[in-house]
Amino acid sequence: MKVLMTNQTDKLGTAPIGKLFFTMSLPIIMAMLVNGLYSIVDAIFIARGVGSLAIGGVSIVFPVQMLIFAFAAIIGSGSASIVSRKLGARKNDDARHTAQTALTFSILFSIVLAGIVLLAMEPILRLLGVTDALWDYSVDYLKPLLFATPVAIVGTVFNDMLRAEGKMQFMMMVMLLGSLLNVTFDAIFIFGLDMGVTGAALATVIAQISSMLLAFSFYVRGKTTLHLSIKDWRIDTKVLAGIIALGLPFFISHAGASFMIATANNALSNVGGDAADIYISAYGLVGRVIMFVILPLIGIMISFQTLAGYNYGAQNFDRVRSIVNIGIGSSTLLCVLISTLMVFRPELMLGLFTDDPVLLAKAIEIAKVIFMLFSFAGITFIITGYFQATGHARMALIASSARVYIFLIPLLILLPRQLGIDGIWYAFPIADGSACLLAVVLFIRYYRRLLTHNQ
Repeated sequence: MKVLMTNQTDKLGTAPIGKLFFTMSLPIIMAMLVNGLYSIVDAIFIARGVGSLAIGGVSIVFPVQMLIFAFAAIIGSGSASIVSRKLGARKNDDARHTAQTALTFSILFSIVLAGIVLLAMEPILRLLGVTDALWDYSVDYLKPLLFATPVAIVGTVFNDMLRAEGKMQFMMMVMLLGSLLNVTFDAIFIFGLDMGVTGAALATVIAQISSMLLAFSFYVRGKTTLHLSIKDWRIDTKVLAGIIALGLPFFISHAGASFMIATANNALSNVGGDAADIYISAYGLVGRVIMFVILPLIGIMISFQTLAGYNYGAQNFDRVRSIVNIGIGSSTLLCVLISTLMVFRPELMLGLFTDDPVLLAKAIEIAKVIFMLFSFAGITFIITGYFQATGHARMALIASSARVYIFLIPLLILLPRQLGIDGIWYAFPIADGSACLLAVVLFIRYYRRLLTHNQ
């Protein structure tokens, strides 16, 4: 087995780059798309089965869900990084100790987090800009999800532990189960039992519980390398500090998306006037599309990071240059195709969600502006991935956070004051172009070093 694993690893440094890149990317992309499919189906069912305002009520509280998963990312991603390295060094007891610290903390922390958000739900919804027309939809959808916060966070940590062990087939099973159950119960609760957005939330909760139990069962049945023991469920503060330090960049990224959506919705509430509700609903549909089309881009970046990091560490700089070129080329091609579709024929995608002519017209209007410069997003993704893969943490942090924190959120605050509601939509392409330009400027010096092998 050790020889087989060595041979598989050696292929990262010897196999033809193009073929290797795409054979690694495709399974990851498919897994990401399957995991994201339920979000699309969920929006379709809500828009068609409950109504246009319902999708607005659900979408406007999405930042709360994103923030919960941002906290889950701190624990899950941070601990997975440590666990994978401990297992690689054959320090299985240390890996198990890290995993159990992460799981114990995730249980306690998620209960506290859920309680705080439940108690502060009304002021949070007001801060997000929830209008009177959307209020009941938002509350009915958010409340069940908040009660299930511990399940969502602990389930995420279990999934990250499976990834850290390299149990990708188990991880895929967990993701598939969650997606299939979510879609199935969405249809039953919304169309069969007429439970509205509460039904959609309960479908998500059932899917999360089932996924978490399946992931947990792999450990109970001894299918994993980590053998968790109830005797060692305690928090090691030193280990926890390392987990949080490593997981913080993931939190910043996830939280940025949450803050961005919240800022956009708040701006819509302030400048949208009588049309604010329908604009929030339309932006919610476009936001679901953005989330879905970014998933294959993330899949490409994951493969890129693996190959670039391995060959950079092995000082195979010719291969690293080839990987950079293929990564930028393939991600840009994907983004150009998506941008072309969403600017010139957005109804092909958005028409899946609704046949409400007013809602569809607004969503098309928004998409044509938001996706104007999406073609540049692939370059930003790959450059960020290069900095992460090669250990340039500060550059990676700047490149990954610039779009949201430096450009988009300030633009969403400033432009609506000058341009009204159009300023909200134009903030997105300006941020895409500016973030790409900044990433390229940061990257030039490092790419020149790569060309001369002067590392």
